[in-house]
Amino acid sequence: MSDINVMKVLIVGVDDPIHVGRFFLDSGVDLGLDIQIIDSRASMKGNRILRRSLWMLRKQPINLYGFSQSVVRRVSDWRPDIVITTGLAPLVRKDITTIKAMGSIVVNFSTDDPWNPAHRSSWFLKALTAYDRLYSPRRANLKDFDELGCRSVSWLPFAYQPAVHFPVDKDPGKWRSDVAFVGGADKDRVPMIGKLIYSGIDVSLWGGYWERFSSTKSAARGIATSETVRHVLSNTTCALTLGRRSNRDGHAMRTFEVAAIGAPALVEGTVEHRELFGDEGDVVRYFDSDADLLEKLQWFLMNPEAAGKMGKRLRKHIELGHHTYTDRLETMISD
Repeated sequence: MSDINVMKVLIVGVDDPIHVGRFFLDSGVDLGLDIQIIDSRASMKGNRILRRSLWMLRKQPINLYGFSQSVVRRVSDWRPDIVITTGLAPLVRKDITTIKAMGSIVVNFSTDDPWNPAHRSSWFLKALTAYDRLYSPRRANLKDFDELGCRSVSWLPFAYQPAVHFPVDKDPGKWRSDVAFVGGADKDRVPMIGKLIYSGIDVSLWGGYWERFSSTKSAARGIATSETVRHVLSNTTCALTLGRRSNRDGHAMRTFEVAAIGAPALVEGTVEHRELFGDEGDVVRYFDSDADLLEKLQWFLMNPEAAGKMGKRLRKHIELGHHTYTDRLETMISD
């Protein structure tokens, strides 16, 4: 493989400021790589009705094969050393094989659980076995990949992007909340957070579908931009940090983002979270059940100054841990 200073890297992912594909692109620029991105959203362009039907039936993008061929053409023209795809990458097995035959290493960073019913698709599972290397931020998938017949599989956690995830000045009049959560309204999350709202706690919810449930719609604030997330998490007494159970998460993207912004964090007590953050009360507090969540939250509400100091320790802890997307990209291109 080429020396890192002259390495050519092609990213296949969502080219949007809050997505991993863009994080890797910006990290590559910081590293001085010759790096490009192909926006995978192009695979979803087409007739709306057919697009929805194909996704519902097969979890297949409407323009899967056309997009996959466009990646082959880009590789043929540009000849990158490594192609890094993210998530449910719209690249089919035969085209991955073609790209490898042209001399590129092809890897996938598996942002979602491929066996989650919301994502599971036969075309993607078949494609996974053609990759040179797979990186997964969830340990629950490592055995699954191995049993599927995948090659080199490694655990690689999510991360944060320093240019995006950082604290901002307090603006409590507009952004303040007792509890802030950024993420979607998964069915297992709704009852948990509904209980907090019912108890009278000031909750702000940023993400999809919270407005659809009677128990949470009063706290729904819509989809947040990166800037909004910085303001929300910089002005909350407690940032709730959860994994996605349908993904079998031990941690999530927000795990690192909350920490990098320095929000006082009440964190789901998974093994990975405890490995990352250490003992209770040092840089975060943990909860292990719905009842435990409500009880632990009272400490934040009664001790806002101590919680704020804990959030500052959390930010320092994550900054010292080499947990940026630049660190993750360096791992992938150096393996």
